Amino acid sequence: MSQIQYIKCPYCSKTVSYNENHLNICIPNYVDGILLNCYSCGKQNKKYSNSQLTKEDKARCIDCVSNDIKTKFMPYRHLYINEYHREHYDVNNTIDKQLEFAVGELNLPKVNELLEIGANPNYNRQDTFQPINKFIRLLSYNADGSEKPENDDIQPSTPLKLCVFRFSDCDLTCSQRSTLIKIAEQLIKYGASAIEAKEYYECRYGTPDIDNGEEIEEIEEIAEVENNNSDVERNKKWNEFYKLLCNKK
Repeated sequence: MSQIQYIKCPYCSKTVSYNENHLNICIPNYVDGILLNCYSCGKQNKKYSNSQLTKEDKARCIDCVSNDIKTKFMPYRHLYINEYHREHYDVNNTIDKQLEFAVGELNLPKVNELLEIGANPNYNRQDTFQPINKFIRLLSYNADGSEKPENDDIQPSTPLKLCVFRFSDCDLTCSQRSTLIKIAEQLIKYGASAIEAKEYYECRYGTPDIDNGEEIEEIEEIAEVENNNSDVERNKKWNEFYKLLCNKK
């Protein structure tokens, strides 16, 4: 039996099951005999053929018919995006989500600002799902409308885990890794779980013997494609970061 997936309706913002018919009937385009919007493009004051007008709320304008656009119009919104954009600092996003984006951008001033006003350093990012036969991912919710947290141990689902994930970016300079360490320090200062992040680090890169200067195999592989950092400085940053997660100076 497949699990029920809940989403926020883009028309009325109610929490509904993705499999129910709500999205097809929410906010009709045809009220009291008046066609308000085109079914497919959502625009007003469009021209319609007589045959389309007989379809009432599902009438498509001449432009949509000629371009073979048959799906129902849906207001544009960011449902799921892999990259980080300035729009994510919009007031419509919670400060917890903004914190996640700031960490991903290595934006230390923004991280400090958000933590100071109460952003949750242990925020577990929202889960997503891919509908069957669809090439998109949708944000997932619980039945009560609350965010459904991501539950995948291999994903950087918290701000501090995201620091761990970003640390392995072979394009980062030593200066940028220093910024990540400062961000991690701030997150831990405000209560982020270093234990979970340390476990995530070891899951991805192995467990180094930092007291004996042992290197991690994964790090050595990363080093092969890094051209802008010396081995000494790079390894120093990796050890410094791991010691921070271990609460060792």
